[in-house]
Amino acid sequence: MFPYSRIVVTFRALDPNFTSSNLFYNHNYPFYSTILSIIKSEDQELSKEIHENKYKRAFLFSNIIPTKRRNEFRIFITSQHKKIQQAIANGFSRLSTSRPLIIYYEGSQYLFSINNVNIQSFSISDKNNTYRFNFLSYFILRGEDGKPIEPKDDSEFSIYIKESLLRTVRSIGIKDEFDLRINGSCSFKKKLIKIKHEFYRAWSAASPKKTIEISGSELVAASALYLGIGDKTKMGFGMLGIEKGAIE
Repeated sequence: MFPYSRIVVTFRALDPNFTSSNLFYNHNYPFYSTILSIIKSEDQELSKEIHENKYKRAFLFSNIIPTKRRNEFRIFITSQHKKIQQAIANGFSRLSTSRPLIIYYEGSQYLFSINNVNIQSFSISDKNNTYRFNFLSYFILRGEDGKPIEPKDDSEFSIYIKESLLRTVRSIGIKDEFDLRINGSCSFKKKLIKIKHEFYRAWSAASPKKTIEISGSELVAASALYLGIGDKTKMGFGMLGIEKGAIE
């Protein structure tokens, strides 16, 4: 069982009247820019290389998730590249002791205090070489021709997500075979997410009980975990999470 890790950042809005609906629905590009800025504060050359796509699927981040405390939120971030993950963790940690986290969105700036930055180590469940994950962010499905795909049911979602993951693992030289299926009775909801001046058709799991199950090689499961599923993963799409109880 390989060791895995992810960064968990907890932050709170400084404005007591802050409302999250607009910013967090379209948080993908603003938060991508924020993470890139934080990496730049640690390593300017690394930030430039990521922006120029010299690192394949440089990092993933989740939706922004409310905690039980008023105006407090949590986000998960991970990277297959230790150098990038360490730069992100160090940058957020330094920010927590120096100044507020600033997120810019459509001409406005939003200030947050960083309450905690933690690197979690975890394992992934292995039951007969089967690995189960939940969905931590929206995901985008497109065919090899780049056109959006609209699956009709879980069976079609399983097929198209597998095809997308297959292209990803084959591109990094993994030839292992695997099966993939979607579990959970709730459906996926369609979202239109704005990135810069374009809208992208994305999908959201309607419940945390909606899971994705990968049967086969742990290398494939690890690839799904660190590289994400679908397209535009660097912009906060396609991140998978783990079942409770796996955190060490």
